[in-house]
Amino acid sequence: MDNKSVQILVIGNDAGLKEEFKAALEGVNDRRLLVFSAPGFAQAEEIVRSRQPQLVCAELNRATLPDLKTFARETLRSSPATILAAMCRSNPAEVDSDNLLLIEAVRAGVKDFLRHPLSSTELRQLIDRLFMAPPPVRNTDGKIISFIGNKGGSERARWR
Repeated sequence: MDNKSVQILVIGNDAGLKEEFKAALEGVNDRRLLVFSAPGFAQAEEIVRSRQPQLVCAELNRATLPDLKTFARETLRSSPATILAAMCRSNPAEVDSDNLLLIEAVRAGVKDFLRHPLSSTELRQLIDRLFMAPPPVRNTDGKIISFIGNKGGSERARWR
């Protein structure tokens, strides 16, 4: 698979999720995205084992958190290169509860987050952030260290 291709597995049983994701994908046209979907974590585990997608986007809420934790553990075991992102709806009335949910998700192995409704801008930024080639590494074999005296003239350095 070329470096511009990304296989994505979307997990969620919300009927509007597929349409929402499809609409967000239309704005990401600089990469070839192969998208699979699964209604739940049990079906998703089989897809991860067989296809080993680079990215899994799973619906996150209080009800799905226990299954997400188990899924993250199994995914790490069967496909360690797969990156797990969570999609969540923000409820302003439950900010503290949402924060705890996000902390638990990170502890389970979630690497990034998307908000509902999904936007093509956020999806593109996520894909770029996760799959963009790293910048070239500069050669750092040598270092220059300068010593400057605080008074004029030169003094003999002492080394011990």
